[in-house]
Amino acid sequence: MASEHPIQIPVLQGHALSITPSITERRGAKFGDAKSMTEPSSVLAVYSTAGYYVDIRVAKAGDQNILDLATSNLNAPLSDDLEWAFAGKVEVRLPDQQDTKAIAQAHARARWNRIIDSQLSYLPDETDEADLTLQPDGSILEAGGFPNPTTGEEEPFQEIWYLIPQLPLTGNCVVLKADHQDIHVRGLIVRVGQWCQGILYRSKDDKVVERWHLEAPGNWIRDLRIGESTVSLPCTNTFAHLEIGGTIELDGITWVVVE
Repeated sequence: MASEHPIQIPVLQGHALSITPSITERRGAKFGDAKSMTEPSSVLAVYSTAGYYVDIRVAKAGDQNILDLATSNLNAPLSDDLEWAFAGKVEVRLPDQQDTKAIAQAHARARWNRIIDSQLSYLPDETDEADLTLQPDGSILEAGGFPNPTTGEEEPFQEIWYLIPQLPLTGNCVVLKADHQDIHVRGLIVRVGQWCQGILYRSKDDKVVERWHLEAPGNWIRDLRIGESTVSLPCTNTFAHLEIGGTIELDGITWVVVE
């Protein structure tokens, strides 16, 4: 058996499973012994070069639980039902850094460290792991074990993810992290190319998530905002030139440019 060597992010420069930086869309998922995948949600995860990520999952409006791997769900009408939003940092490692397998057999293991989780009434410091396998069409199959949201029981799961091509924008990757004297306040915003997502946690009853995309040059559109909080997220600030270490003050919260 090949040994597993922890490696720095990204996995390998130009490697097919180097998911940092990237814009990834889930287009199908299943738990347990389900015969086929479905996709009732609009699921987007953005990963920075250093591995910071924000993953937002929102139920589609109406009865749209139809699997079509060739079609993106990012333009689908959305409900106000936030299924899950979480953020943190990801690490990816290969079974063997010296492995020279054909690209179609590429395989890696990812570890997501969650520091913000919309489903929890407390601040997490938790880790999820799953295997990543490159598929013939260039998509990535994620497989692991996780509590089934329907049964609450730990079950094997599979998700299929597609990489969204990045537009070559100035300052293509930007990360803002909330810096607040209250240790219970956590926030992370990640923009990669034409997509930006952010989440802010202030208390179990005060959370907000936003998703933005570039509709046309200079025209950024907010696709969703969910949360009762009146606090704004400085997502639009990531569209301009920012310096590492710089700060943004907004609604009493300091955001630091960490990438």
